[in-house]
Amino acid sequence: MAVERAREMGLCFGVRRAIRLLEEAARKFGSLDSLGPVVHNRQVVERLEGMGVRVARGPADLEYRVVAISSHGRGSKMRAPRAAAHHAHQALNCPLNRPP
Repeated sequence: MAVERAREMGLCFGVRRAIRLLEEAARKFGSLDSLGPVVHNRQVVERLEGMGVRVARGPADLEYRVVAISSHGRGSKMRAPRAAAHHAHQALNCPLNRPP
């Protein structure tokens, strides 16, 4: 069986941007919640957790005043409770995948 490697491997620019924004927020605020994992990569998520980024499963699971909305984006059902709770937030979805 032949194994072919992709010419380019790694994370897309949108995910790299989201990770960079989370790293900057962790340095600035110390601890924050990410509404869902920023990327489906255990090593990256664990490294971010070590910096103070906690993955929240949903709005009811939020612990910190600063919330990042994952690169996968979230619908209005996920945004509304956060806004009602007056959390500071940073949307991390890809610049090419912005809601209308």
